[in-house]
Amino acid sequence: MSEQDETIQGTNASEQERTIQREKTRGQEPLLSTFVETRQYQRFVEGCQTCRQHRFIGVCYGEAGVGKTRSARRFTQWDQMERQLAGESIKEGEEGKGDGKIAFYTPGTLMSPKRLEQEVLHLHVQMGRLSSLTPPLMQTQGVPRGGYRVTELNWDLLVIDESDRVKPMGLEVLRDLYDRSQMGLMLIGMPGIEKRLARYPQFFSRVGFVHEFCALSAEELREILQQQVYLVDNPGEEDLPATEALDEEALAAIIRMTGGNFRLIHRLLTQVERILRINHLSKVTKAVVEAARSSLVFGREG
Repeated sequence: MSEQDETIQGTNASEQERTIQREKTRGQEPLLSTFVETRQYQRFVEGCQTCRQHRFIGVCYGEAGVGKTRSARRFTQWDQMERQLAGESIKEGEEGKGDGKIAFYTPGTLMSPKRLEQEVLHLHVQMGRLSSLTPPLMQTQGVPRGGYRVTELNWDLLVIDESDRVKPMGLEVLRDLYDRSQMGLMLIGMPGIEKRLARYPQFFSRVGFVHEFCALSAEELREILQQQVYLVDNPGEEDLPATEALDEEALAAIIRMTGGNFRLIHRLLTQVERILRINHLSKVTKAVVEAARSSLVFGREG
């Protein structure tokens, strides 16, 4: 679909003129770039803290796009830790500097149990050397296994994303690491993972927390759009919030089309912003939202 095809009919000429000047100095901050601590995130944090304190295994499951991975990376401060592991220095006291006691790991597709254990142990080595909280694994006593010696993992909590990829023998590897280390363990996956784990009594008997990570409610989505999303930047003035940039019909359409799914919300609002720019508009209407929707493929009918 060309930009000409996405031009909204009935655009007010004077509004176009006012907006053209705004476009020249428009901000570049991505939509939804500010992390929103939703009720689902707070519940997830509560579960992680419970697993960390009591050394439980926890399970978090939810549909794709509801915010599981982003929430886990936020809680573990993994963006900052990845920078450190890559050799980038982070100043003492800088926001997000972790203590190296919480780890985040995503297994690869078709990963063997042996490879899973090797990568977890390697991550422990890297973080241990980085934080000086643990000695290098090759200096500890134990039986060699996969190039590393058997050791306790000096973590308070290990969060594993995409846990659906872990095979049955991989679960045994995780249970062995968990038992030897007495750390908390949080597994994140798609709906059904909790039923799959229930088939392994030795593993599931250690589960002390299960949380379904749900999509945003209509009320919560409305609140987030009104308080956090800035669709129009006004140079020399305060940012125009969504309460003024979105009319009620457009807000209702976004809620209906996305069903509270964060990933769908972000995709839709990115298209909305593009159509605003094409048409030199400063207010989001239902027509703008529908034009944005026509440029996307959703897994649900809005």
